[in-house]
Amino acid sequence: MSGVGLFAGRGDVILSMGLALLFGCWAGWQLRGLWGRFRRRKAP
Repeated sequence: MSGVGLFAGRGDVILSMGLALLFGCWAGWQLRGLWGRFRRRKAP
């Protein structure tokens, strides 16, 4: 990941940002599923 032209020298930053974005998306998806289950359980 070090020779990506523009991002050479900052590859680790780009990689960590990408991983953080992926983790954020995954966490959001999990929370959404939990929220849906919680709301369904409370519904009469």
